[in-house]
Parts: sequence; C-alpha cells; structure tokens
Amino acid sequence: MQRSLAVIILLAGLCSNAIAQAKLKPQADGYIFLSGAKMNTNFGTGDTLITRYTRRGETTAQTYISFDLSGQSRHFKTATFNIYGSTVCTKHVDVYAAFGNWSDASLKGSEGGKPSRANFIGTFTLTATDKYYEVNITPYINYVRSIGKEDITIVLVEREQQKDAGISHFHAKEHPSGKTPFLYLEGDNKVFKPVNTTYYLDAVHGNDKANGTTAATAWRTLKKLESVFLQQGDKILFKRGGVYKGSLFPKIIPASTAVTKIGAYGEGNKPILDAEGKESFVLMFFNTPCLEVADLTITQTANDIPAIRRGAGYVAEDLGEVKHVYFRNLNFENIIGNRGKDDGDLFAKRNAGLVLEITGNNIPTYMNGYLVEGCRFYRVGRHGAVNQSTWSKRTLTSNTNWVPSKNIVIRKNVFEETASDGLIVRVADAPLIEYNLFRRCSKDLSGNASFTFNCDNALWQYNEACYTVYNTGDADAAGFDSDYKSKNTIFQYNYAHHNEYGDMLITGGPASSGGFNDGTIVRYNVFYNNGHHGLRHSGVVTNSYIYNNVVYKDQYVAKPTEPYEEYVTNRLFYTKNWGGWPKDAFYANNIYYYFHDTVPASADLNADRSPGSRFFNNIIYANKIIDSPEQVNGLQSNPLFKMTNNEKNWEGLNKMRFFQVQPASPAIDAGIKIDSTVIKDYNGTPVPENEKTDIGAFEFQGS
Repeated sequence: MQRSLAVIILLAGLCSNAIAQAKLKPQADGYIFLSGAKMNTNFGTGDTLITRYTRRGETTAQTYISFDLSGQSRHFKTATFNIYGSTVCTKHVDVYAAFGNWSDASLKGSEGGKPSRANFIGTFTLTATDKYYEVNITPYINYVRSIGKEDITIVLVEREQQKDAGISHFHAKEHPSGKTPFLYLEGDNKVFKPVNTTYYLDAVHGNDKANGTTAATAWRTLKKLESVFLQQGDKILFKRGGVYKGSLFPKIIPASTAVTKIGAYGEGNKPILDAEGKESFVLMFFNTPCLEVADLTITQTANDIPAIRRGAGYVAEDLGEVKHVYFRNLNFENIIGNRGKDDGDLFAKRNAGLVLEITGNNIPTYMNGYLVEGCRFYRVGRHGAVNQSTWSKRTLTSNTNWVPSKNIVIRKNVFEETASDGLIVRVADAPLIEYNLFRRCSKDLSGNASFTFNCDNALWQYNEACYTVYNTGDADAAGFDSDYKSKNTIFQYNYAHHNEYGDMLITGGPASSGGFNDGTIVRYNVFYNNGHHGLRHSGVVTNSYIYNNVVYKDQYVAKPTEPYEEYVTNRLFYTKNWGGWPKDAFYANNIYYYFHDTVPASADLNADRSPGSRFFNNIIYANKIIDSPEQVNGLQSNPLFKMTNNEKNWEGLNKMRFFQVQPASPAIDAGIKIDSTVIKDYNGTPVPENEKTDIGAFEFQGS
C-alpha cells in the first residue's frame, strides 16, 4: 500500500504565527495473532482490523497502526489518536507505542515480524456503538519528537477480561467508509522539558479538580491519576488511612533514568487500593525500569472466581536489561483468581498477588535488580508471588534462548494461606531467597510452599515453611522444592516443619520434556515432623548432595488435611520415577530421628530406584524401621538433642536450636569434611576445616 499523506490545514488569520493542524492518516496497518499457525500469517491487506483477548495465544489478536511523523512539528498543543470501530461486549482496549519500519505486507506475529511495544500510553472503553474513539497522547508525542523519532506505531491490545468477549472490529485505512484511523496533531512553538513532580491523593478530602501537587491540593481518585502522563522519576503518594477504589495502570514517559516512586504519606494504616474484583489487576506496570512501590495494601474484594486476577503486575517486553524494580512493605490480601485444574495450568499460574512477566521475542530481556522485601501475601491465589519469562529454553548441556534475570532478591516476606505454591522463581541466575515465612500454603491445590524452576545457583537460606496442606490426590505439599531445569541450587539454614507431604522435593522432571536437575545441595537445615516422607527425589535428578541436616519425626508428625492416597510407611528417603530415576545422590553427616508408635519408617531405596547413591556417616535412630541404606561409618545411636518435651509452639527459626546436641552426643566429631565452601552453621559457629566435623545441622560448642 502507498503511504498516505497528511491532510494539512492552516488556520487562516491575520496573525503571523498560524498554528499547523494535521489529520495524519496511517502509512501501514494490520493485525497479528500471538501464537499458533496464524502467528506466521500476514493480515495487513484487508479493510478491517481486529483485536481479541482470549486465554489462548492462537486466538488472541492485536492491531498495529503506523504513522509517519517526518515533516510534522517538533511539539504539539494537542495530539490524539482516533479509530473507528465497535465490539459486542464492552471492554477496555489498551494503547501502546512502538517504533520501527514495517509494511502492510510484512506484519506478522512471529519473531521479527512486528515492532516491539515500547510504552503504555492510554486506554479507551470500546462499546457496541460504531463511532470514533479518541485517546489523548499529547505529552507522549512531544517526548517522542524531542528524541528525534520520525514514526510511531500505535498498538491496540484488549485488556485481560474474565471471559472471552468476542472479536472487536475497527476500520482500516482501506475501508470503503473512509473512516480510517488517524492522528490529529495541532502544533505549537514550545519545547518538551520534562519536570519531575510529586502527586498526592487523599481518598477523603481530595479534589480531582485541584492540581494534586501538594497534600493540601491532593486528588481524590485513581481515575484522575490514570488520566495524566507521568514522567519517570515522579512520585505518587497516597494518604494513609484511605481506601482508593479502582485500578491503576500509570502512563510513564521514560524521559530520564530517575526512580519512579509510589508510596504513602501521613499517619495511620497503609493506604488500601481495591479494584473490587472488577479488573484483572490493581496495579500494572509496563516497561517501567527504575521503579519502587512501597507501603500499600493491595486487594480485590470480590466473591466470584474469575479467569484472571492479580494484585500487582509488571511486564517487561523486548526491553533488554531492566534495572531497579523494587516492591517493599506491601500487603497483598484477598486476591482470588481462577486456581486452575492442575499443576501444569500455566495460565492459572498468572493469578497471584504479584506477577512479573518477561515477554517478547525480538530483544532478549531480563531483570537486573528485582527486589520483593517485607511484603505479606495473605489469602491470594493461585500463588503469592511468581515470575515468568519467554526467554527460557535450554537443556542440561545447551542453551537455546535462556536469558536469566540477575540480582533477584526475595527477602523477609510472609506467604500465608495461598491457594497453591506461595512463591515461584523462574529463569534466574543466583537468585537469593532468604528470611521468608511460608505458612499453610497450597490450601486448595497441589503445590509445595515454594520453589525455583529453570534457575542456576539459587540460594535459599533462613526460610521457614510450615503447615503446607495436603489434599487427596496432591502430588506436592512439602516446604521447599528445587524444581527441574535447575543447576547448582543451594538450600541451607532453612526450617521446614509440620508440612503435610514431605520435607522437601528435588525434581528433574521427566526426561521426555528435556528435564534435568543437577548439583542441588541441601545442607544445615532442620526438617521437623513433616508428614508422609522426608526428602523426595523425583525424575532425572543427578549429583545432589544432602549433608549435615536433621530429619526428625515422632508421634506428632503432621497429619494430612485430607487422607493420603497411600500411606504404609513414613519414608525417610523417598525416590520416585518420573520419566527416569534419580541417580548419584550423596548423603552424609545427617541425623535421621524416627520414633512413632504405629507407623514404621523405611528407606525406600535400592540400586534400581536410586542408582549411584552413597551414604557416609549418617545417624539413623529409629524405633521402627523396615529397611535402612547401606552406608560407610553409619551410626544408630541416640543423637541426644537439646529439645524439650513440653514445647507447644514450633514456629520461628529459633526453634531450630532445639536440635543442637548435648555434650555426650555421638554426633560430635563423627562426621566427614565435605565442602570447603561451608564456613559456619546456622548459629554462625565455624565449621572446622579438618575432618573433625559434627553430624547434624549444628557444630557443638561446649555445654
């Protein structure tokens, strides 16, 4: 198609500084599908454009419209995007900006076939009425022209809805009606100069007609805030004690590298942002580096269970390195989305209190500095906090497009009564997960309290997981999980107790899906009275090292919320075939203490079920045990813990100290030196460099 020319109109008048107006027609338009066979098909030559949102990419369509800005003013008094169309069911259509050359004939959804979305620039409500819909994008166009851009692509994306609302239709530039999309531009002689501003909101005394730039002139509503363009580096402050109804998807112009901050002011309880279940999110951010969100309560008060619902969402698409995104001291409460039907339902796994999504297929994208700290996730579902990335493909020995995020820190958070797993960390290198509490997670669906997936060098330390719920038929309900496609994961100084289905899981997944898990280390942890089994190896796991842990089970071992499908013995060691058996596991210096009146313990190990497993210097002390692994220098003596018989509350990391040993313990100096990188135990007591290490999770330091 030939490029259409702008229709230029000069406002006639006697004054010499006439203002140029332009009704700029598209140079190209078309739509794409996100996946499936249609992703590789061009839809740029028809007279109709469409958008559609469904939970399946092969039926989700987005519209792209390109405009040539060359020859236009460098600054505008007014700039609006206008498009003619309608839909069957009322819906929100989000508007994004993109850049780059493409044509009617080249546009496709596949890699390299479309320009990458750069920024979110607005939204409009589409109805059944055929008419022009207008979006004011003046500040953004002025920014674009100030950095020398000569083109802009408008991308239309239907906002996630609770059900498939059908296809929306718009007139393309070829439509016989002549009602084509256009940009209306009214130039002026000013220059774009971004200035950072602090905006205040007061849910009780605010006024949307005020300027919003002081506490005395605060705005009242999220709708007012969402109507303005922010500059990167602005501050948004909500007055404490207020309740702010609705959702917020801020339009942030990336005119600097300053940190945008969203938080609270005043005295009292945290401000509450409540979307009332009417939106798929409460807070949403798109391609917004250098962001800090703190001191808010985020909720979705609604009784229905929709297709998708989250508290806060962050999307990074084709952005490359994304720095400094922090979520601190936030409460995510009562955010219930569609929990899904099984563990493999990746769509349902986007229902969470906090969701980070790295998307796109043009520019490898990853986080470098992502912090979640001091937050509480209470009664949210499906999950508490999760992340996903499209840059995730690899095998044990080769990398297709695995681009891990870096400097990921998940610290001092509470995950409580989540529908399934509390925390999922994916596609990261050396993520740090520490000082978190997981309490009564997976109360409705199968899931361990927390796990890392497709990560290298993850470090889990000083975390507590307790009371994870087992529902009949669940495959998982343990405290921790080194999940598959991972390498060199370390769990140390953690405490798992009263979880209903095992101490923790190490899984490589099935070999048929390219699964693997290599080099997981589990050391200096305490596992107390977790139900059904101890540490479980499942699938193609290789070279795991399990040493200097305490596994304790007695008459008060956790009982399941719903009956186990099978329960004959309490397996101290549990290996499971999942497209392959685990192999080459190393167990040393662990204490296994088992005393139960009726249910015996078992090792559940043999050469077929765990080929290459080795056992050195473990204490296995049990009153009822069916079998026990062959080991070198193994002991069967009472380890003589310091624990008390009248302790009722086993919560808190400090309870791990009950599993220190008394002066007469056979565990003292009975271990073997394994890893020179371990320099201390949980108490900070140095681990000797010689062979005289202790068995168990603590080095003995006198009486």
